[in-house]
Amino acid sequence: MANFLKLTNYYKGNPEDRIVINMDHVISMFTTLKVNEETNEAKEVTVLFAGEGKIWEVEETVDDVMKMISPDPVQDGIATHYQQRISDTKKIDDLTKT
Repeated sequence: MANFLKLTNYYKGNPEDRIVINMDHVISMFTTLKVNEETNEAKEVTVLFAGEGKIWEVEETVDDVMKMISPDPVQDGIATHYQQRISDTKKIDDLTKT
């Protein structure tokens, strides 16, 4: 069964319109800055790429979209390893202070 999400469209000409996207076709997601030509203000938007030139720009963050797709946290091996190393170093420091 298809996995549809309702997101806030940010594509030029359609800002703030809701859009329903079949997430089964999305290959990658990334964040980019878009500059409003009228106000010259920059805003982060999430780009959903589905191949063959199909892209969607949405206001939700990559993290928010990932949470909507799955409640399970995204595995980040480097961040997890780094946090574990800091924790282990602190434990070793605490042991050597006594």
